[in-house]
Amino acid sequence: MNEVNASIGLNQDARTIFAPGWGFIIGTLSPDGKQIDWSNGTYWRRCNIPKAHPHPRLKLAGTWYGDGFRSEVCSIRQQGNALQLDNGHGATATGGVDAQGRLTTNWNGNSIVGVVSADGNRIDWDNGTWWIR
Repeated sequence: MNEVNASIGLNQDARTIFAPGWGFIIGTLSPDGKQIDWSNGTYWRRCNIPKAHPHPRLKLAGTWYGDGFRSEVCSIRQQGNALQLDNGHGATATGGVDAQGRLTTNWNGNSIVGVVSADGNRIDWDNGTWWIR
C-alpha cells in the first residue's frame, strides 16, 4: 500500500482547503476555527497547547560558534536586553532580546531574527545559520 502522509493545501476561500495529494479531499474550517472537517469523513481538532513559558532573563554574553564550527568564533556582548554581536568575519550588529528568547538584530541595515533554544545554548537565525556555545 502506497500511503501519502502529506499534501499541500490550496485555499479556495477563507474556510475551504483542497488537499490534492490526498485525492483532492476538501477540508472545511469550523466557524470557531478549532476544527477542519474533511470530505472523507475525518476531522482535525485543534489541541489546547499551553503557552510557552518565557525564558528567564537570558544571559547571552560570551563566545558563540557559527554553525557549530569551533573555528567560526562569534561573540555577543549584553547589557540588559541590549546586544552587540560580532560574527567573527568583521561584521557587527546591534540588537535586542525579548522574554521569549527572540533576538532582533540589525546588521548594517539588514534585519536578522534569531530564536534562542530553551536551554539558552543555541540561536537559530532566520537566514538559515545558527550559533552554539
